Amino acid sequence: MNRLWQRLSVSRKLTVIVAFGLGTFVISMILLHQYLIFPGFLAMERDLGTREIRRCQVALTQDLRALSEYCDNWANWDDLYGYAATRSPEFDAKNLMKETFTENKLSLIYILNQQGDVLYGEYFDLGLEEFASLDEFPPVRWAVNHPLLRHPKQGAQVTGLMATSRGPLMVSSRPIHPHTFKGTSQGTVILGRLLSNAVELDLEERAQVPFELGRKVHPEGGAARPHDPEMYPEDVAGDLEIDASDPETLVLRLPLHDVTGVPAFEMVVELDREIRRNGVGAVNAYALAAGGVGFLTFVALVWVIQGAVILPLTVLTRHVSRLRTSNQLLELQEAPRGDEIGLLMRTFNHLIRDLRKEREDLLMAHEVLTASESRQSMILESAPDGLFTVTAEGQFESFSRSAEEVFGYTRDELMGLEVKALFCAADQFFVDAAFKRLMDAAHQSGVVEQEVQGVRKDGASVPLHLRMRAFQLDDRPMLTMSVRDISEIKAMHVKVLESKHLAALGEMGAGIAHEIRNPLAGLHGAVQILREPKQLAKAPKEVFDDIIALVERIENIVTRLLQFAKHWNPQMRAWPLRPLLDDFLKELDGTESLAGVEHDTSGMLDAAIEADLFLTRQVLRNLVQNAAEAMGGKGALYWTSRRMEHGVEVVLEDTGPGLDAETLERVFEPFFTTRAQGTGLGLPICRRIMEAQHGAITLSSEAGRGTRVVLLFEEGVTA
Repeated sequence: MNRLWQRLSVSRKLTVIVAFGLGTFVISMILLHQYLIFPGFLAMERDLGTREIRRCQVALTQDLRALSEYCDNWANWDDLYGYAATRSPEFDAKNLMKETFTENKLSLIYILNQQGDVLYGEYFDLGLEEFASLDEFPPVRWAVNHPLLRHPKQGAQVTGLMATSRGPLMVSSRPIHPHTFKGTSQGTVILGRLLSNAVELDLEERAQVPFELGRKVHPEGGAARPHDPEMYPEDVAGDLEIDASDPETLVLRLPLHDVTGVPAFEMVVELDREIRRNGVGAVNAYALAAGGVGFLTFVALVWVIQGAVILPLTVLTRHVSRLRTSNQLLELQEAPRGDEIGLLMRTFNHLIRDLRKEREDLLMAHEVLTASESRQSMILESAPDGLFTVTAEGQFESFSRSAEEVFGYTRDELMGLEVKALFCAADQFFVDAAFKRLMDAAHQSGVVEQEVQGVRKDGASVPLHLRMRAFQLDDRPMLTMSVRDISEIKAMHVKVLESKHLAALGEMGAGIAHEIRNPLAGLHGAVQILREPKQLAKAPKEVFDDIIALVERIENIVTRLLQFAKHWNPQMRAWPLRPLLDDFLKELDGTESLAGVEHDTSGMLDAAIEADLFLTRQVLRNLVQNAAEAMGGKGALYWTSRRMEHGVEVVLEDTGPGLDAETLERVFEPFFTTRAQGTGLGLPICRRIMEAQHGAITLSSEAGRGTRVVLLFEEGVTA
């Protein structure tokens, strides 16, 4: 879809945009009328229907209230109270006659005593004007729990509708009391009015709404409610039901409860849906008008856009096409315009002029760049170090002539090799790990330097100084590698070390003569004493003990001397620093001279060092022993470590008395010692071991503030 849109011309895009905008407007307005305004018509129709049927309900309620008030007058009539007590025939002849029914529009009069016996009970058909029977009203005796007889307190009433065989009956019952309400009830009076056609017409005339009142079948277990003996006329109606399924007629049904609380009747009002028809007509008319206006607006907008935008842009695009094919930067010749299109054309001509000038400048710059690249290529080709550029996938991308000479490969052969293939197996792991580390974004600013063994094409091994550094080229991580053949440097280094070793041996000669002469002088004196027993000042055994101690001292000096003069060949590999130190300290447990020394290793980080495990432990043991002797066998040693740019530093600090400046300058001199029984070779041996591991050892101290030893190791890479 996106490709299709990109291929459309500007004129078609604008046409689609205008059509879409107008179509969206028309559809939104139609939907607005359909789902907002038209529902308003429907709501208005429902409100009107609700008001209509509620008026019918009010008219019915008014008749029920009038019947209730009339029944209340009868119930509080003293003559009726006396009649209920004595059942006087004169009351029947005087008050319970045909005219009583017709003049008061009553269909039913029943008078019962407290036991439910019927004292008087008649149903009168107002239409035929004659007495008749009504099956729902017993003529002799009623059950005392009949709904019309349940009056729990004085003044209680029961008024409502009742279903009968002759139709719905409005009925009201009251307990019979004197007008003073000072006596007990003598029974119940019940008045009723049948909802005949005449009564319904009267209700319709007052409500001004035609309606029907029919029976409603109450489903078993349905909407019956608990009977309330104090039901009022307003309680006869249930929840209104509206049926809008017929598009021409709106049907409203209002359930009406009888005196037992059952929805036994249904008031039905049918309304012509003129409001809905008007709403539908209005929405359809608006939709037609909106569609017509939208179409005319669309045609007008397309015509205006065609002349004001499309044609000028067509001229501009054709001119650009000619520029592309002719490769000539010609300006656009058009009549001046004051609108945005004119500004675009003027800007286009200005860009054409700038491009002509930039093309001339680029041609000159290209000539200068070509000459510069030629000079740089000559410089790189003549560089003594081999230079490579390597991709993130570990493939060579470019290399200098010196690189070919170092490894003996041609350019084509190097292009098919991986980086680690140029190094011996012992260094491939280091090169691979360093490569991955530098390719990581967090370490791309770092530099890795290492002495490695390269492998030439013919299989020969060559010592190299390797330097690796990452950089970004066109948002791609790349690596530069420079290698230098250090065969001659290594040979010179060996000669220098031999010279230094010979010089050190010369210095040791004087030290050895001094260190061994003193024990030999003691031996000579002891032997002289043994030759002349008369001169013995102590027992011969003590003299022999002195001789043995002097011999052991000479043996210790010779052993240390051999260690110092030894050519160390460390077996280097990566060791995790914290486990190495933990194992070393466990080995020291149980050493009597170190029993009072505490070790704090909380400052050790998780790092790895390149070292010989045996030689490193020898250095650590010597340093711990020196610190313990300096602290008198009691104190604390603090171990810390940190990563540095050139490796990992391990720091050991004691709480001893420290060293003065003069002593600190001479601690690494062979045979220099501040202890009576010391050989002065411990720290020089430590220095030789650290140098053999490509590391270093330094001491710093201040009198009264302890001593700080720093061991520098190359950082190791563990799998």
